Amino acid sequence: ADKLALAALEATLRGPAAPVTAYLHRSPDHLRALADRLADHLRPTLAHEAVRVVPAEGRVGGGGAPGVPLPGWAVALPAPFAQELRRGDPLVVARLDGGACLLDPRCVDEDDLPVLSEAVRAAAYRLERAGGAHRADGAEDANNAEHTGGAGHAGGAEDAVGT
Repeated sequence: ADKLALAALEATLRGPAAPVTAYLHRSPDHLRALADRLADHLRPTLAHEAVRVVPAEGRVGGGGAPGVPLPGWAVALPAPFAQELRRGDPLVVARLDGGACLLDPRCVDEDDLPVLSEAVRAAAYRLERAGGAHRADGAEDANNAEHTGGAGHAGGAEDAVGT
């Protein structure tokens, strides 16, 4: 191999760790603290009971470790948030699990919590404006429940995107 290729390899091996390495090794305690802070950011503007911190198992994306759970914590919101968050700017990828939209803080930097919180508030505003079965507090509008499959869930589990 030539000197340039060896220098590039050395720089890669000796350089700073990739962010994904730090994210994969975040402790459950650290994730709980991040989830609690995110929930605290959201509770003043969302219905208090609509924001819960729950245990969650993440997964490594891209098939890098299929079936290997990553224990942690997430913020659970009503299911309609999952789809609405994907429509926002910035786009937020959440996943549906157990009938709730989960925001997994594993790959969220502390400095980005206000941006994520604002994206959730904007999604809540859009959901409230839509009204009916898609209310941000997760309550179901009796007039629309039979047309949406109940609880405002606009899609099945196949629509979920893991985080």
